[in-house]
Amino acid sequence: MIFAVSVTTPLIAMILKLDRSPLLRENREHAAFPDIALDRKTLKKFPHDFYAYFRDNFGFRDDFIRLNFLVKRTILKELEFNDVLFGKDGWLYYLGEKEMDDSRGITHYDEETLARWAASLERKRQWLAARGIRYLFVIAPNKASIYRENLPSYFRDLHDPTGLDEFVQYVRAHTGVDLVDLRPALLTAKTIERSYMKTDTHWNEFGAFVAYQEIMETLSRWFPATHSETFADYVMERKMGSGGDLAIMVGGSEFIREEEIFLVPKKARNAREIEVNTKEKFLAMYQDEQVLPRALVFRDSFFDALIPFISEQFQYARFYRHHWDESIPVAAAINSIHPDVVIEEFVERQIKFGMGDFSLQ
Repeated sequence: MIFAVSVTTPLIAMILKLDRSPLLRENREHAAFPDIALDRKTLKKFPHDFYAYFRDNFGFRDDFIRLNFLVKRTILKELEFNDVLFGKDGWLYYLGEKEMDDSRGITHYDEETLARWAASLERKRQWLAARGIRYLFVIAPNKASIYRENLPSYFRDLHDPTGLDEFVQYVRAHTGVDLVDLRPALLTAKTIERSYMKTDTHWNEFGAFVAYQEIMETLSRWFPATHSETFADYVMERKMGSGGDLAIMVGGSEFIREEEIFLVPKKARNAREIEVNTKEKFLAMYQDEQVLPRALVFRDSFFDALIPFISEQFQYARFYRHHWDESIPVAAAINSIHPDVVIEEFVERQIKFGMGDFSLQ
């Protein structure tokens, strides 16, 4: 009887719309009710699409997720669930995509893999150089690579060198690619101010600004018209907010809070958004400064917080939410916007999955 009630109640609540609980914060859209049509393709897809819809919309779903979080954390005291690790002093870490293997020095790359990846980067650099365009490769460190000290004690063993050490050393030794490894700057900066969010996978605006300054050290040598901003150009503000993406992943964003850090510019920014292309996943920023260079940027979510800072250094910058692979019509983009530099940013954990074997035809 209890089993029957527990199984049927969510379905009845969904049909009769009895669930009045507030929506849970999630970094995605819920699945919509699938199309219904009497053709073979639609009918074949219907069971899968309906399951996705039901999984996202059954009655009292969000309350069950909240309850699951409270039971696991307050009663069972679990440190790991939903690809999230609970560390010391309110720090959360991402367990997915083998991020801990990277930061603990378990990830390693063989010579053949490193040679293939380095050759891919060198092909990009040479292809751009033949067209008078600079190429800059930037690595955003995993959170655990910078804030290892807040991991539980059983996660803190480290084996040197790490896979990222091997990758950086190989690329620098075997290619002409300009590579910015942000680890040293961020490790130094954290002695001044917290540079990553406690409850999110990403850096905060302070950390993003440190990354921006490090990138500008190279760009300002190439393009003297650029002038990197300093912390004196901003006012640092702090505000308590809801937990970040890791808190959302465990269903605890309403119960976990942290102090967020913001950098507020003292003067109005010049760059403005002029285009958003959702199909090709890019946005473009522009300002009326003819002496400034133009840029094409391939990046992941770590670069989101850098866009307001670095856009001030370019007349035009197009930011793809994508890495540069064979699917990107890069030749057409270059012919259209005439960039002076192409920047490609990778988060550390994605190197082992996303580098690929790039070959320009």
